[in-house]
Amino acid sequence: MRIEDVYDLNEQNVKKFFKYIKARPDDAQNRLGYAYAFIVENNAYDKRTLIRYSVDRYAEQRDRIISMLGQLKKVHALEQAYIKDNYILDFIDLQMKYDGTRWTEDPNTTLFLYWLGSAGGYFPGMIKGKDGIYRTDLRDSGLKIPAMESPNDPDLLKRFPKKG
Repeated sequence: MRIEDVYDLNEQNVKKFFKYIKARPDDAQNRLGYAYAFIVENNAYDKRTLIRYSVDRYAEQRDRIISMLGQLKKVHALEQAYIKDNYILDFIDLQMKYDGTRWTEDPNTTLFLYWLGSAGGYFPGMIKGKDGIYRTDLRDSGLKIPAMESPNDPDLLKRFPKKG
């Protein structure tokens, strides 16, 4: 990943990347992927939460999408300490940035971010708990999201030191 590929986790960027990767009528059917958000009973995916996306357009934007996912507070917590509960991601956790601010309060935009992570294989489906809260276990994906800072954060330069 390059510093130019780091995008701020905000509503505008999430909507832009989601719209860009979503399937279009002229996309070749054999170049489409499928991502689900929620799992219902018997570990079956809820077909109402299915999206189709372009595998090629996702691949073009993968690093930029990962840079936004890496700004989630839970991702930073995972990097700092191994704590069992850190792997459990609640739907509301998708709205919290590493600095403790909420980047959105809109459930639809939160869902768009989830689909971006799900399309890349970073988020498995969310299951509704007995308390009514949707959760997922990040260990089930098998992929690690690297912690990342916002492009406006001076700490980002520590991850990308100048060469030469």
